[in-house]
Amino acid sequence: MIVLAVASSPAIECESYDTAVTMVATMDLERGTAGVVINGDYAFVIETYTGVNTIDISDPSSPRLVATYPLTDDPRRLVQHGDVLFVLYDYEYIRIIDASNPLALETAGTIHLDNLMRIYTEGGFLFAGLRGGSLVILDLGDPTSPVTVGTLPLPDYVQALALDGSHLYLSVADGYDSEPFIRVYDFSDPSAPIQVATVLARQVRGFVVEDGLVYIANLHDGLTIVPAWHPGGPSVLTRISQLDWGQRFFDVRKSGDHLIARVDDGSSYNYSALVIDVSDPLHPWHVGQVETGWTLSFAVQGELILTGQAGNDNIALTVVRAPGHLATPIAAAEGATHYAKRLGIVGTTLFAPAASSRVDVVVVNDPARPNVVASFPAPAARAATVSGDRLYVACATNGVEIYDIAVPWSPQHLGHIPNVDSGAVYDVAAAGSTVYLACHYRGLRIVDASDPMLPSDLATIGTLGTVYGLELSGNCLYVASEHQGLAAVDVSDPSAPVIVSSDPVCHETADLTIADGHLLVADRYVGLRIYDLADPTVPILTGELDFTGQETCVTARHGAAYVGASSWRYGMRIVDYTNPAEPVEIGCLAATGAATDLQLLDDGHVVVVSAQHGLMVAAPWCGTVTAVEGAPNSVPLDVRMSPNPFNPQTTIAWDLSEPANVVVGIYDLRGRLIIKKNLGRVDPGNARMVWDGCDRLGRAMSAGIYLARVSAGGRSAIGRMTLIR
Repeated sequence: MIVLAVASSPAIECESYDTAVTMVATMDLERGTAGVVINGDYAFVIETYTGVNTIDISDPSSPRLVATYPLTDDPRRLVQHGDVLFVLYDYEYIRIIDASNPLALETAGTIHLDNLMRIYTEGGFLFAGLRGGSLVILDLGDPTSPVTVGTLPLPDYVQALALDGSHLYLSVADGYDSEPFIRVYDFSDPSAPIQVATVLARQVRGFVVEDGLVYIANLHDGLTIVPAWHPGGPSVLTRISQLDWGQRFFDVRKSGDHLIARVDDGSSYNYSALVIDVSDPLHPWHVGQVETGWTLSFAVQGELILTGQAGNDNIALTVVRAPGHLATPIAAAEGATHYAKRLGIVGTTLFAPAASSRVDVVVVNDPARPNVVASFPAPAARAATVSGDRLYVACATNGVEIYDIAVPWSPQHLGHIPNVDSGAVYDVAAAGSTVYLACHYRGLRIVDASDPMLPSDLATIGTLGTVYGLELSGNCLYVASEHQGLAAVDVSDPSAPVIVSSDPVCHETADLTIADGHLLVADRYVGLRIYDLADPTVPILTGELDFTGQETCVTARHGAAYVGASSWRYGMRIVDYTNPAEPVEIGCLAATGAATDLQLLDDGHVVVVSAQHGLMVAAPWCGTVTAVEGAPNSVPLDVRMSPNPFNPQTTIAWDLSEPANVVVGIYDLRGRLIIKKNLGRVDPGNARMVWDGCDRLGRAMSAGIYLARVSAGGRSAIGRMTLIR
């Protein structure tokens, strides 16, 4: 299978956020691959028990198999030097192949060596590592007739090798593990390399030496970047540690400002090509990655990455296009290491709960330089919300702290809402002095804090079970709960809240936000779910997008949703939901790492709270607009039912000012779909549909209130009707 990816060219004021690594083509071979190299417009791929395939990649979106050079037995490894290929064969010899004509490969010679394990080509030399401990060095002055110039004794075969000018870097295998260092040799005399230093690096699987730095793939220790050897000895410059449970680094290549690492998730069958921006080696950024299957070898040329896979399900080759250049549209607040579920926001001032039991006041007047201007203690701070001049901070088992923020950088403590019966507070929402608490196992708790020194409970809905998140809109509170999933609660009388609808399917909701008349839900296992709020008391599911990336937070405005995940590898996705029935992912920013909260500033900048990087501000997506302009058929829909009440049928009618595709859905008051009709393209004028009071299986529905949702030309409206029996 072949996979390609395209990178973006960022603007200064905003960011296009084109997905940095995207599959754009696939290609299957009959068997697995044992080696891959790239030479200009052609890739050479060893297909197990078949031979060397020549693949034309001049158009990466349409790779073509153009020739096959048959090989017998079982080739193990493929490397190249110019137009010459070297194939490691059966641990006994190296076949030399002339590839000057990619469409007609020819054997040019053979090198016989016993106990061959690895071969490498670097700086005009062929290095052959032998089992039992020696490295044979061959000069490639005439690559079709290499000449042995030296042998370097080693305790075992070479695991990884790189040549940097007059210095040779290599690591030696030691069973499954490897020596805890990289050996550095003076290679000014290839016939007699002299060891001059070591670089401490445990379980080395691959490395690159370039521009005075060594980029090391450590099996369980992630990526390490150290200065190249110098007389004072190298020291660790920076390290990307294991960023996700089970993530293992097996090899690494460098292309421009990017490293491409071969990593897996611990299963040995689910590999990925991981792209890391190292334009600033002190602050490397995860740009993106593509899963490539059981990857055994890979090659990089410019923006193209080819990975060869084992022969499972006939998936033999993956092609990825990595970013040519991708600036990091991120600015981090120095020292703000947060793990907040919700930020409190007033204009450009943020109140950010921190993992170290405090709240930081962060000012982002200049999005490129977010600045922590003050901090104040708040034990176990988790979430914050602002209502007027008050800040309410949910502090888990410590309840809710109340502050006066008339002067934002100098909050004054007003009072405390204590925890009740171990009902730890996960989230908080407020309208004036009425505070809504999302509680562990106790459900929804509503408190009157008009006297912050003596707050009093107004009501509790314990049937919700554990509540994970809240979103308040007017007199309707949307609740993410354990027992009833997504619930809409009428809080027009806070002392007597009423659950008016619920969607039990949405039971893993992590975050909610309201934008453009829709409720957007980040679900840990489903991804992004979009509900129509034409009737605020009955959210109706209109579309969803399955990410399966453990989505934890969402914010949205003007048709663009920003969705964050708890896994560092997925970062922040951008979704176009201008058509809520068919949301489309249009970009991502993996550099954010695992996101716990996302918020939008008035100017469109995205505030990200990251488990890895703290509080950051990202450039706004360039596609964001202040209004959805040019939407077809912009006159509001008017949905009518006649008769109403009805038995046994009613006519649902609406007017169209221009042609539109129309979909009509009938729902009960819990938001469950009864029947859905796609009417196709409907001409302008008065349109109608008859509902006979039955579901999609023809079963008569019981008496009660039902909702009809009409969607036409990007608009939707909901009408109520009563079925009587």
